[in-house]
Amino acid sequence: MPYARHPSGRTSGRGPLFPSVSDREVIVMTVPTREEIVAELAEILHEVAGVVPAEVTEEKSLVEELDVDSLAMAEVIVVAEERFGIALPEEEMKDMRRVLDIVLRVEKQLAS
Repeated sequence: MPYARHPSGRTSGRGPLFPSVSDREVIVMTVPTREEIVAELAEILHEVAGVVPAEVTEEKSLVEELDVDSLAMAEVIVVAEERFGIALPEEEMKDMRRVLDIVLRVEKQLAS
């Protein structure tokens, strides 16, 4: 078993070295707010389908108002999954008609 390395760079000669609380790095994972999710989706829609980010609101229809076709929609879902670190079920894609539909599914996946 290799020796454990302390954050300061020193090693322990007797196996794992458990740093004190003050030596540990604390990583805090926060769930994005709804506004942050909408902003990220606006950026994704801009990158994938050329949608102007300022036009993206929760109430907007993806097809009728933002002109996102089915191929672009599939790519939006893939990019959203990567950015948010989640999986959105493909069978639910057909039910995603508005930006809010995607937001709600992202929130649901992040909460689980």
